[in-house]
Amino acid sequence: MNTLVEEQEKPKKRAKKTSSKKSSNGTGRFFASLLNGDFFSRDNLVKNIPFFFYVAFLLILYIGYGYYVEKTSSNIADLEEKSLELRADQNNENAYYNQISMYSHIEDSLSAAGILPSVEPPQKIFVSKSQFNTQE
Repeated sequence: MNTLVEEQEKPKKRAKKTSSKKSSNGTGRFFASLLNGDFFSRDNLVKNIPFFFYVAFLLILYIGYGYYVEKTSSNIADLEEKSLELRADQNNENAYYNQISMYSHIEDSLSAAGILPSVEPPQKIFVSKSQFNTQE
């Protein structure tokens, strides 16, 4: 009776050891069947159709993302170039405004219309409070 119990326990221990070997052999078998072409047999192909769709979907996403990144980077480059052009235009306009607003330029443009600058310095005008109140 003890011998039967020992024989029944021994195969269980061996099964545990062989199960770890099967997991390593399973991946080896997978790669071997993939390289041999047995992976693409009808049974495996039908069984793995969802996986193939998943991989195809990931490839499409990857390709689409590549196009998106390329388009975005070209847009950024265009905007940077446009920004440099606008900054140059702004500098030109500021220089033109500074030139026009100079006193000598204003004096020249007004002298053509007959308006000359004052030769006498400005003076204060004093008004008393009584004169100021009577004007209202």
